[in-house]
Amino acid sequence: MDGDGGSVVLVEPFGAGGGVDVIASSLAAQLTQIWAVPVTVDNRPGLGATAAPAFVAAAAADGRTLLINTSAHAYSAAFATGLPYD
Repeated sequence: MDGDGGSVVLVEPFGAGGGVDVIASSLAAQLTQIWAVPVTVDNRPGLGATAAPAFVAAAAADGRTLLINTSAHAYSAAFATGLPYD
């Protein structure tokens, strides 16, 4: 990281306490130690697991908003039309 004191957000598309949240929380803790900046998990369920990727796609392209997802991401791309991300 560039050392500017900012934080990183790890966005996941399912509810708190689920499998992806458990993995994301563990990863966030490890990345906080490695990068020496706070990494937090932001649970953004909804819209068939497309709300979180849409949020990340619209975020500033500064490398501080990351997405952790499952194969639901591929399913959404295959079956949904008009997604706000590519």
